[in-house]
Amino acid sequence: MTSFFKPGTFPCCRTWPSIIQAPEPTMPTFECPTCDKTHTVAKREDAPHRPFCCKRCKMIDLGKWLDGSYVVSEPIDPETLENLDEQADTP
Repeated sequence: MTSFFKPGTFPCCRTWPSIIQAPEPTMPTFECPTCDKTHTVAKREDAPHRPFCCKRCKMIDLGKWLDGSYVVSEPIDPETLENLDEQADTP
């Protein structure tokens, strides 16, 4: 079988290496809501306290909820809950 193209001159041969190169994986990055430090980990499993950077920041946040520093701004109206349920049921 004869080829119409000379070896190495087929149009896609020039772009072949860029096609087979996989993009570099990005490492998960997150910002701790307590101390605002940015953390990058190899895998999500390497950050057991995510979104917090450590157990200390996680406990500080919990303490703010327990002492009332963080509160829900307004009570939830039962009618609003019913509307949310109806919206969730519709496809």
